[in-house]
Amino acid sequence: MGEGGSGWNHAGISKIKDGRIRVPDPVFEDSKILSAGESVQWSFEKVVNVLIVSNRKLLSDDYKPVDVSKLGDDGDNYRCTVPSQFFADKTEQGDPEASYTVPEDATGENGERRHFMYHSRMMEEGTKSCYLFNDEQFSRRFENSDLWDGSLNQVPQFL
Repeated sequence: MGEGGSGWNHAGISKIKDGRIRVPDPVFEDSKILSAGESVQWSFEKVVNVLIVSNRKLLSDDYKPVDVSKLGDDGDNYRCTVPSQFFADKTEQGDPEASYTVPEDATGENGERRHFMYHSRMMEEGTKSCYLFNDEQFSRRFENSDLWDGSLNQVPQFL
């Protein structure tokens, strides 16, 4: 799906299934945000707690890096494991001293749909990234998303 006048792009929708998510083709073919067989950095935006994936660690203080997984190739249907920290019902792992809680708005669950969204500014330089909004987050940020025709002509309302 194309870019609207605001610079926002909807790269596709995918469901979390068995702790994994299929990355829509435009994310790795058209925009080249992620690459098959390469690392996927999972983070969340700290102000509004939105899930974000990137090809490299996000260095801005606006983002909290959480974990890294790998994007599968054609044989794996371009799926990626969603780190356990992003599931509300996860069992605690690792050193309690070093662990922290992912905010509820950034967590997901199996069967939940995610909208892969990116802005043209998220494609600049070497680090590329993409937000993964659930249906509610998408609807809150894009006016009239029930009637959405694939174009994005307004900026999402984060605050």
